[in-house]
Amino acid sequence: MNTQISLGISGSILLVFGVFLPMVQNQVFGELNLMSISSFYSFVLIALAFFGIFASVSRKFPALVIPAIASSAVIIVSYIDINNKATEAMVNASKSLAGNPYSSLGKSLVVVNFGWAWAALIAGVLLLLAASFFSEPQKCDEK
Repeated sequence: MNTQISLGISGSILLVFGVFLPMVQNQVFGELNLMSISSFYSFVLIALAFFGIFASVSRKFPALVIPAIASSAVIIVSYIDINNKATEAMVNASKSLAGNPYSSLGKSLVVVNFGWAWAALIAGVLLLLAASFFSEPQKCDEK
């Protein structure tokens, strides 16, 4: 199998896995993946991953830039969305617990830790980009 095909398929598979891996962790809700946070972003990433697999198998390697850039945009927008929701939850907790002697305990329950799905998604995008720009050296026939 060609290196570009392997890179493209691997990057697409990482995008699909990244949708289902833990994206954020919270004391109250536990681990949440992108599918449970936003099904729209999830379906867009899965569709882009299938487009990447199709482009890899059909050897349209320059077309892999499209799912790579579009996936990057979806990842950035989802990060901003999740970060805004976490900040809003912190502000609401601070307002509702103002003056309460146990307010620091309540605020600690709202803290959001980012999971390792981000690494899989970013690695998938990088592999798609590598597959689109990578070219194997041509073998010269010696006569």
